[in-house]
Amino acid sequence: MKRFFLTVWQREGSIYFVLCLLVLLLRIPTLGQPFENDSAAIAYHARLITQGFPLYGTHHPAHHMPGAYYLYAIAFFLMGDRVQSVRIALLIWTGLSVILIYRLGKLVFGKEVGFIAGLNSAVMLSHMFLAGTNTKIESFVILPQVTAVYTLMLIAKKPSPTWKYFFPGFFSFAVFFFKANYVSPILLTGILIFKEILPQWKSLDSWKLALRRTGWAILGFCLPTLLMVVYFVSNGILDRFLQLFVLGFSYTQVVHDASPLYIFFYPQAVFGKSNLFLLVTGTAGALIFFLSLRKKSAANQNLGNQAKPELIAYLIFWFCFSFIETGISRTFLHNYYLMIVPPLALLSAWFLVKVANDVGRTLTRLPVSFPHMLLILMTILSLLWGSASNSKYLYHYYTKFLPGEENYRTVLKEGLPAGVAETMEALDEIGQYVNSHTETDDTIYYWSNFMELYYLADRRSSADIIWPLYIDAFGQRNKIFEAEFILLGDTPLGYQEVPEWLKQGLASEYQLEVILYDQKIYRRIH
Repeated sequence: MKRFFLTVWQREGSIYFVLCLLVLLLRIPTLGQPFENDSAAIAYHARLITQGFPLYGTHHPAHHMPGAYYLYAIAFFLMGDRVQSVRIALLIWTGLSVILIYRLGKLVFGKEVGFIAGLNSAVMLSHMFLAGTNTKIESFVILPQVTAVYTLMLIAKKPSPTWKYFFPGFFSFAVFFFKANYVSPILLTGILIFKEILPQWKSLDSWKLALRRTGWAILGFCLPTLLMVVYFVSNGILDRFLQLFVLGFSYTQVVHDASPLYIFFYPQAVFGKSNLFLLVTGTAGALIFFLSLRKKSAANQNLGNQAKPELIAYLIFWFCFSFIETGISRTFLHNYYLMIVPPLALLSAWFLVKVANDVGRTLTRLPVSFPHMLLILMTILSLLWGSASNSKYLYHYYTKFLPGEENYRTVLKEGLPAGVAETMEALDEIGQYVNSHTETDDTIYYWSNFMELYYLADRRSSADIIWPLYIDAFGQRNKIFEAEFILLGDTPLGYQEVPEWLKQGLASEYQLEVILYDQKIYRRIH
């Protein structure tokens, strides 16, 4: 039996299978979960893309880059316009992400660390409290970002041809294509190039080599950027695309009273609630490495038999950069902190392996198998701690749904946070009402943060940007009043109450038709 497990362990395909199976088991219960507001907003635009309307044209996603929108559109095109298409795409996407995290951990620390990091990443990337069960942009950014760091670590591990710097640049663009503020791969590439010339910084040849490497990295980033620009130029919407950066800056100014300290402490609180064990062990791993730098050689501090000290620093930089990236808007949405999962999982796994090895070397009277058992127990503890948040939804109610003891509505209502399922049901009913009481060409406008309505009603917004926060971005305030229906819902981001100009427009051009779930639905007076 022992020989069998050793044989399985030695086969990469077996490890990939286990990691992908875990992702599959974690995400299957979420395949029927409806879109929430952010995901539904992406789906709304993706539907229009599949109908031949380029993004940033007559429909604009405000401060967001196009990556997730076109990925949704591809999923709709291949598997149909439905929520399951995107969730299946994310399942595959997450499986690839977890495998790559394993490969990165194996490269830097060894196979044990990579495998444990992959297991923890599979759990945390599907974590309900981190919005991992949704299909927000951060869930899709993980794969290109880990790929960029992985290609960078391959170069940092041993001397590489200059042209290979093209790949970190290319995958840095892939991250940028999904979200512009996630710049860790770009910063890490710059650190690597600078580190390589530091020992011989007075040498002209060193600077020439650095410039060549920088040039290849810039080429890797700029070549796909040029193709993207050509696409928007050919559709006559480049100026509309560039407007997203202006809107993005304005979005960072929406919250004014958040202390810079929250950029560090709020993610700590979120992870403390999500998986305190992972947070403590990952942070401890980073601290141990920094303490080792006080000695002459990090290797002398027993960082691990397979650990490569020259690469660990890059992962710690990545870990630190991720706090800044996710806190730049100061809105502190939990899905942002999915970006911290890969470096945290890697550092935590390394710390667990190091603790087990140190115990084995120190307590020599214990059985030889004790360090391995200790490592297994600590890994199980981390996985169970991370799974606790999802237990009610993913394991308790869904296992009753499979044999038909409960319907999926009960799974959502009892398993999701309080009020979420009820909101989904209410918006679905409102969407059906709007769809059945309007013509296909009619437009609507929803003064709310719940963008599910546009997708559920299958009706276009009368304004190019569906988020009320940006209604003045293109001087389109009056376009609201071209809608057949205007709906007033919750107070949207950036507002404390319904503005007077909207009240006046409703009073003069609309009449209240019905109130559904406290949402006032106004029809235009013809």
